[in-house]
Amino acid sequence: MLVYQLMPAKYALEDLRKRRLKVALVEDLNDPFELMGARLDRSEHRKQIREWRSYMAGLARLLCFSKKYMNPLMWSHYADKHRGMCLAFEVPKHLLLEVNYDPARLAVDFETEAKSPNGVSHETVQKLLATKFADWRYEDEIRMFIRPTEVVHDGGFQFFPFGNDLSLRAVYLGPRCTINRNEIEDAIQLVDRPSLVHATRLAFKSFRVIRTPWPARHNASSDA
Repeated sequence: MLVYQLMPAKYALEDLRKRRLKVALVEDLNDPFELMGARLDRSEHRKQIREWRSYMAGLARLLCFSKKYMNPLMWSHYADKHRGMCLAFEVPKHLLLEVNYDPARLAVDFETEAKSPNGVSHETVQKLLATKFADWRYEDEIRMFIRPTEVVHDGGFQFFPFGNDLSLRAVYLGPRCTINRNEIEDAIQLVDRPSLVHATRLAFKSFRVIRTPWPARHNASSDA
């Protein structure tokens, strides 16, 4: 499945050079409700979920992707106000978990859940890993969970390397990106050279960011 990750240009170039993506740790995610999507009416329920969340924080890392690259909000929030880049990857579908967006927190039978290993059943774990508040819907997120043994450490950060499970397919430069062709070509390693490099621009007839030939931006066809 083709998925997209947007980021500032300097990090994208470094990821291309070193053939890796920075993974997220549960405790560092920007949404404090992550893995806390259940309704927690009682103090023992809150304790139960906090303990499970701490367990998951030690067990898993994650890569967060979007299913699309066209949303201008994503470029504004994650790609340095459209000055950044987007890397497109092919990831086996069975490794991905699609995020569900819900206006209300999940109803969970905590007494039944407490009988499961680690205090939460497998079914509820899957829901908690993939539930976010409805206002995050614009991200159109899909996730890849990674074991700590699969990451590499560098400078206090953790990374997942490019490979069969994370295969680079394309690079998109934001509408305001100033990176030139030589910088991109120098950064992309030989094994990733089949990847396509695209410029983007703001659409003329809709609120989208669209692909356009690079460097011949003025030859782009009109979009719908």
